[in-house]
Amino acid sequence: MEYVLQDAIWKMQQLEDLTLRSRILGNKISIPTEIGTMIELTSLRVVDWNLHSTIPNQVGKLEKLTSLSLHGNAVSGTVPPALLELTNLVHLDLG
Repeated sequence: MEYVLQDAIWKMQQLEDLTLRSRILGNKISIPTEIGTMIELTSLRVVDWNLHSTIPNQVGKLEKLTSLSLHGNAVSGTVPPALLELTNLVHLDLG
């Protein structure tokens, strides 16, 4: 059931604000490439959610994104160049 919910969340293309907080139990997860289809998203906060991955390049497709917070996760790798080109992004927390 847990993975079905996760898959459904990332396919909500008209969603504008997504906050996922304090997931301390369960498997390590990653942000799937489907994130790039959430084109209406303005705010994405995935805080203390047990993420263990890189930031997918598809995040750069979220042109309306104004706030991105991945605080409290084990995000690794480099910041995708496309993320730095998001002109509406005013808040970025990768700590």
